[in-house]
Amino acid sequence: MDLSKLTIELLSVEEVHGDTLTDLEELINSVYAVAEAEFWVTGYKRTNAEALLKAVQNSEVIGAKWKGDIIACVHLIVEGDGVAKFGMLSVPPKYEGNGIGGKLVKAAERYAFDSGCRKMKLELLTSKEWEHDGKQQLHEWYTRLGYVFIKQFLFEEVAPLEVQHLRTTCFFNIYEKEIAHGGH
Repeated sequence: MDLSKLTIELLSVEEVHGDTLTDLEELINSVYAVAEAEFWVTGYKRTNAEALLKAVQNSEVIGAKWKGDIIACVHLIVEGDGVAKFGMLSVPPKYEGNGIGGKLVKAAERYAFDSGCRKMKLELLTSKEWEHDGKQQLHEWYTRLGYVFIKQFLFEEVAPLEVQHLRTTCFFNIYEKEIAHGGH
């Protein structure tokens, strides 16, 4: 894959509607269905079209586009007080290893910085009962990107309405990074 032809930018309402919105919803849910299959009950969906459309309307979704198609994305939320958070980083397995995830994180950092934020957060879901190889790899990757583990919460403290969909007791691990101009 020639990454020089990849564009990464905030997605607009004009480009995310109808089938494109459905495709984006499917992209995110399919990535999480594989990455977190052991965490959630069968059929659980990470997001839906209504929530995605609202996020796009709020300029919170950054997409990686290849030949006009959205192939990966990340959700960026400016929380206030100079802090932003990214989540739903979704890179399908067929595109992993091409640096797309790193480019999306850097773009999120850049947009956050340009919005007045100086700190970026992320939450990593992990099992309380066993170690998940994919989550361990993400921990190591986020650490290499400069994110530092800050604290841990029980899942039900953060998302009490969603706990009914879990197969296992989970933690939210919170990571933070000071961000600078250019997303480094």
